[in-house]
Amino acid sequence: MDCHRSGFDPMERLNKMRQLFHSGEESIGQRTIRLERQSSNPRFAEYREHVRWIAGDVVFIGLNVQGSNNNLGRTPAMDAEYRRRMAAVFAWLDESMTLAAARRLAGAVICIQANPDFEQRYRRRPGVADGFEDFRGALRAHALRFGKPILFVHGDTHLYEQDRPLNDPATGKPIEHFVRVEVPGSPQVRWLKAGISRKHRAVFSVTPVPPPARP
Repeated sequence: MDCHRSGFDPMERLNKMRQLFHSGEESIGQRTIRLERQSSNPRFAEYREHVRWIAGDVVFIGLNVQGSNNNLGRTPAMDAEYRRRMAAVFAWLDESMTLAAARRLAGAVICIQANPDFEQRYRRRPGVADGFEDFRGALRAHALRFGKPILFVHGDTHLYEQDRPLNDPATGKPIEHFVRVEVPGSPQVRWLKAGISRKHRAVFSVTPVPPPARP
């Protein structure tokens, strides 16, 4: 979404990313895993980056939701891209969470790039809508309907965070089984240790690994 800042066409760069990293039916890396892609549905043929797989009795869901207000409010062409892409996002999220419920899976992991502004702190130009409002609403609805642990992972604002950012409108209290983790980013690039265990009620565990000591 931010490629225009360096003179590139964001859509051309997205298509290049799809070509390089999403051309096959398996993940990249030395040990590959079989992926389901939304692009197998002719209605959403372009969205090869929307992926899904099941491991450890958990469904993993990858969605293209981007920072910079989710590409909304910059140009009419980008607004149209936002609407088309988010229709695909909601369809893939609905299908994946329905699958998780039908198979009685223990939990779900949802991964995106953007910080979807749970706290609604972002400043937007007058007249520009919140590009994440509907997505936050969809996450809340799925969390309440699924009723089992959901680990929501994102980047974008570069600071490690682990909390429960969604409230149940019926009680006003946080939805305990929906946990957000933001991975750290530049300039303090670190990694997180995560695990899955059905023996624990929370299913997921995520622990930040301290940076290496300076010599």
